[in-house]
Order: sequence, then C-alpha cells, then structure tokens
Amino acid sequence: MFDIDLEISLDHNPSHLESLGGFLFWPYGAYLEPTSDAISERQYIASVSALIADLRKRNLRVVASCDFEKEVSQITGWNWSEGSPIHPVH
Repeated sequence: MFDIDLEISLDHNPSHLESLGGFLFWPYGAYLEPTSDAISERQYIASVSALIADLRKRNLRVVASCDFEKEVSQITGWNWSEGSPIHPVH
C-alpha cells in the first residue's frame, strides 16, 4: 500500500521527549507514500493506521503527523495532540 522512508532524526533530544511537541525530538522518523494512485484515501489511511497499531502493540511509541491525524486517532484509539501528548500506555 505504501513505501516507507526511515530516517535518523538530527533533532533528537532526549531532554525534550516528554514535552509538548516532544515527538519532534524522537530519534527516528518515517515518511510514507502510497505506492499507486489506484489506492483509495480510505485504504491508505486504514493501512497506515494498521501499521501504527501494530508498532504500538510492540511497545513502540508511534505518532502520526499528517493531514489525517483525526482518522488515525479514531482507528487506533490515540494520536498525539497538545491535549494528549503522551501515549496512554507510557
């Protein structure tokens, strides 16, 4: 459904991890792009949400920063926001 580009964050800063917007200082980032124009927006969002949910089941802290954060939150049960900056499991 999508290609993933992983990166090591040059902005990684452990002292800022728990602050508002702290996910910006996490050690890794990923960029996802649909592999085809034939993939519907609904399929893409569901696939990205499934990846996020699976990574969280593995006790990884994962946040979606995208135009469809609200949908990810509805599907996975949580996403970063200023009102809820820390994943409920952590």
